[in-house]
Amino acid sequence: MSLFRFLFLLFSLNVLAACQSAGNVPPAENSGSAVTSPTSEITSQPKIPQQTTAYIIKEKPAPVSKVPPRIFPDTDVLKGATPDQLTALIGVPDFLRKDKPAEFWQYQSSICRLDLILYERKTNTNLAVDYFSVKALDGINVPKKIGAKSCLSSIIKQFETRTAIN
Repeated sequence: MSLFRFLFLLFSLNVLAACQSAGNVPPAENSGSAVTSPTSEITSQPKIPQQTTAYIIKEKPAPVSKVPPRIFPDTDVLKGATPDQLTALIGVPDFLRKDKPAEFWQYQSSICRLDLILYERKTNTNLAVDYFSVKALDGINVPKKIGAKSCLSSIIKQFETRTAIN
């Protein structure tokens, strides 16, 4: 019985070896010879097994609340503003000069200087901004690329940073 098993095993191995090499055997050439040289080209491509695609379902992240960009006021808010309104918006001035009936307030940021002249109103003695100008730190008018609104915005940011620290 063991001889039978040995012969069966030998036969099975030959069949498997023949099946495995059957896909790699090049076709016979017209020379009539069934044996081909090992350097001859293989014309058939081996079959590539198809890959299966696995999908991983991920949970959607929680929506991130986007903070809208800060909108700074235009310089129009300065015209006619009272001292209380100015200090609420941009804080106390860096420089203050009082010459009755006017006051000169000056603010400075890292990019510009804001000069405000406040006069007493005709109807009462309260002060209000009558004139303002925006200048570069060297005293020359602020270039258009910076602009008056950018200057005011930088002064507001500076004021908000100082009040947040204190």
